[in-house]
Amino acid sequence: MTQLSDGYQAILVIVLDLMLRYAYLFFDGDPLAGRALVGIDEIDLHLHPRWQRTVLRQLTELFPNTQFILTTHSPIVVQAAIDQRFSVLRLTEEDGAVTAQRLSAKLMKTLRGAEVGSLLFEEHLFGVESRFSVEYAEFERRVEELTAKIGSGDVTGADYSELKRGLDKLEELVAKEDRRRADGSTMAQMVRMQAEFVKALTDELEKARA
Repeated sequence: MTQLSDGYQAILVIVLDLMLRYAYLFFDGDPLAGRALVGIDEIDLHLHPRWQRTVLRQLTELFPNTQFILTTHSPIVVQAAIDQRFSVLRLTEEDGAVTAQRLSAKLMKTLRGAEVGSLLFEEHLFGVESRFSVEYAEFERRVEELTAKIGSGDVTGADYSELKRGLDKLEELVAKEDRRRADGSTMAQMVRMQAEFVKALTDELEKARA
């Protein structure tokens, strides 16, 4: 066992520990059929993402009469929990007090089948602000800021030029992502359409100034 990866060791420790406890507590009949409540903190710890996708199903199938209460910071585990129709709660902290808020049935239905990235952006779950790294997210933030200025009418030619450069950068990032995924996502199409619109608008402004 010492030669196994940390992920294998972590799962084996959980399973073997439960089997020993169940054999002691439920010695009459099938120990694995015993009814119990088990809490496991950070179930995704040391687990490869491929295993995070299946760990919930494996535990519940191995111990069918056990109610598991699990914590995780992994959107992959949450994705599996939603698709397998387990209850999902989010812990929030405010003024030093921590409360558990259960995701509504409506939201659970909406998120069923969602991509991992969608769960990262969901404000009721992880609330990540951007799909990009912190460095590249600044381009996205600035584009949103300039787009809002255009909407308010308080915009200059320099703002249009900066927005054009920012959209070019985002278009490049999204295009690279599409090539890696080998698809043409709706996000990529929207970014390209927005970029073409701003380019055309910038060209018209330059012609007017000339």
